[in-house]
Amino acid sequence: MSGWGDFTSSLISKFMEGSEGNLLQIAEQALGQNGGVQGLLASLSSGGLGEQVQSWLSTGSNLPVSADQISAALNSDQLSKLASAVGIDASSLPDMLAKILPAAIDRASPDGTLQH
Repeated sequence: MSGWGDFTSSLISKFMEGSEGNLLQIAEQALGQNGGVQGLLASLSSGGLGEQVQSWLSTGSNLPVSADQISAALNSDQLSKLASAVGIDASSLPDMLAKILPAAIDRASPDGTLQH
């Protein structure tokens, strides 16, 4: 468990520092053929998380999301590709995304539009 905690802390630190190792860039690369981050957000929205995604993109408060909601909204191919790019087991990815994605999308959309 400490390995997972260290990994999560490291990823959060990298993201917060704005380094090239941030989650959105990893997602863009891993899911490029499936629409990148926009495709990921579209999948989450169409998978029942539209209200949460809109809150992350907007300038207001971010609604939380659970690992179970992430798992239900994304297909196994998306989860596998993203997990492989991050270097973790696909079963661990939904929990990581639930913790990091709301802030990552919020930070990448300061004016309500996702920045590339």
